[in-house]
Order: sequence, then C-alpha cells, then structure tokens
Amino acid sequence: MDEFELYDLKVSIEQINGNCTCDHKIGDYFEMKGGKVHLPAGQPFCLYAMQAAIPLLPAKQRPFPERHLYLRTFNEFSVPGVLATLWLVVTQPFSLFFQGLTLQP
Repeated sequence: MDEFELYDLKVSIEQINGNCTCDHKIGDYFEMKGGKVHLPAGQPFCLYAMQAAIPLLPAKQRPFPERHLYLRTFNEFSVPGVLATLWLVVTQPFSLFFQGLTLQP
C-alpha cells in the first residue's frame, strides 16, 4: 500500500513594517493540516497575505530530498502591501502519515 508523509504547517506573522490595514498583530497565524486551512477561533487572517503564502505550502508540507535542501532553510518570506509589508514564518510542528491514495479526514 502506498504511504506518504505530510507535515502540518503553522504560518505566523513575525514582523509588520508599516501600517497593516487588516489589524494584524505579530503572532497572528493560520495552520494547514493536510489540505485544510485552520484559523484560531475569532481571529481573521488577511486573504491576500494567505494567498501569497499558499503556493509555497505544498512544498513545505513534504519531506525534502537531498537535492532540495534549500527548501528546508526557506522559512521566512515577505508579503508586500500598499501600506505595510508582513513577514511570515512557516514552521512544521507535526508530521502525519497517510496510507493509500486518498486523504481521509
């Protein structure tokens, strides 16, 4: 049976340069568990900042082959905006193993 590993990810705001129009605070975050995005109760997250992070997350969810070690160190990135730049950091708090070809909740 096929088996693969995915990391849960936490994407949090590490720094805010300028005036954030979404009222974010340092430490605000969202999590990606499997293929689902989770927000803490009562905490919104800017769709545009989330959209900037999403293309990088599938690569960060998987174990890295030796030839792609640079992905292991690439954990921080900026989200430029009109009035502010957010710096986001991606961490991998947990690892999940899946069996078979489908993700089951």
